Amino acid sequence: KTVVTKDSIAPHSLFMARRHFSVVLCMQTVSAVCAFTTSTGSVRQHWRRRSPLTATRSATAASTPRAMEWYDGEIRRFVRMDRADSPPGGGVLFVGSSIFREWREMRDFAGDWSPIPVINRAFGGSETTDQLQGEVMDAVVFPHAPRVLVYYCGSNDLNSGATPAEIRDNFKEWCSLSRRHLGPKVRVIFVSINRAPQKRPLWRALDDANALVEAYCRDAPHTRFVDVNGVLFDGAGQPRHDLYREDGLHFHPQAYDEILTVLRGAVEEAWGEAVA
Repeated sequence: KTVVTKDSIAPHSLFMARRHFSVVLCMQTVSAVCAFTTSTGSVRQHWRRRSPLTATRSATAASTPRAMEWYDGEIRRFVRMDRADSPPGGGVLFVGSSIFREWREMRDFAGDWSPIPVINRAFGGSETTDQLQGEVMDAVVFPHAPRVLVYYCGSNDLNSGATPAEIRDNFKEWCSLSRRHLGPKVRVIFVSINRAPQKRPLWRALDDANALVEAYCRDAPHTRFVDVNGVLFDGAGQPRHDLYREDGLHFHPQAYDEILTVLRGAVEEAWGEAVA
């Protein structure tokens, strides 16, 4: 019986053996990482629903650490709010981006809409693809079982280069998802994208997006489009700068009084239909 020791192996053979072991270990590590990534990817896909037209852009944005950290924090905050003071279901739910979020933060939102029961779960910076995220729908929208949904989103999409058709298609998909879970008779109101002074270079695309969504709302059951831009402009056809903050995008609190003059009637009508 011959005992093979380290000293009895030729230096070249010992080098090749070590190299073979290193290659095998590396391949096993890569395989494990790939398996984990594939598994994680399937979970992420479960949580992310998006229009095929915006799948590439949404996947790229969602994969960045900043986007994920910001998004997760907003959702956790909503979940904590609901646990601390669980609002009754079956009311009117407002969703969307900062125009609605700041309404909640700067004013007595519930008082503005009394006696209609309202909940506001808008978060700043969101795009129509964010509103389609499974975690938003599953953790923020569906548990409230709203009878009426009021939607403001699309302005940030334009900054990201989304087309008017993509905004319309994402909203259509969002409506389909909402009705699949909440029932076909849930009322949906799309509030027109704001023609803010800061958005002037994008007004043409913004107007096209509003027009496409309005056309969809005309044909879709229990869906309506409310144009609020008229009350945000003066008689000369220029934005009312007294309603906007220094950034030319976000509102002073009094701007919401103007929006209420055109939006409240639509919400009251939808609410009356929903509870009839």
